[in-house]
Amino acid sequence: MALAEAQPKRRRRRKSVQRDAVPDWFRRFLALEWDATEIRSYEIDNVPGLLQTEDYARSTITTWEPEADQRLIDRQVETRMDRKVVLKRTGRPSLRLEVVLSEAALRRVQGSYAIMRAQLRHLAASAKRPNITLRILPLDAPDRITMPSPFQLFRLAEQNFSTVYLEDLFGATYLKEADEFTQYSIVFGRLRDAALDPDESRRFLDKMVESYR
Repeated sequence: MALAEAQPKRRRRRKSVQRDAVPDWFRRFLALEWDATEIRSYEIDNVPGLLQTEDYARSTITTWEPEADQRLIDRQVETRMDRKVVLKRTGRPSLRLEVVLSEAALRRVQGSYAIMRAQLRHLAASAKRPNITLRILPLDAPDRITMPSPFQLFRLAEQNFSTVYLEDLFGATYLKEADEFTQYSIVFGRLRDAALDPDESRRFLDKMVESYR
């Protein structure tokens, strides 16, 4: 037997593959979010990422990827929490966040009653900040228009740039044409008009907190 054959075969080491917590298609979103001077967001089933508590964020991520390694989930939660810094940035034009949030997102239990109670309290506190406007769109609002999916409108004043962000199971779509942005702006305005005003929305949240006792 040849010496080479007599030697025990070495097992090839598989290269360690680390899955990125931030997919490539979402990196563009993070860049837009960082540079934005205004974000208008319509949400149906979930609290917007910038206004989520850590426990709520962890629950939503785990629900989507129940078999994911805990380290990956931890990195995704950390990324989502780190995004909140844009709401407190200084030395640059501040970010103005305006949200129309469907009542459905408040009634859909994410994680547990305790998680929902803390999340709603966080929403109410966030809504008191001067650069955040939150309006709740009640399920019983009469004659309101309906949208099949959430969307976000980004305006970047320094770059003179605006875009609409849409997300689905396969990634994201960015609508950059002026007429597309205008159409979604009109729709957002109609949803906003049908929603409760900011003071009524905070009182609505306070009542919802009590329902999660």
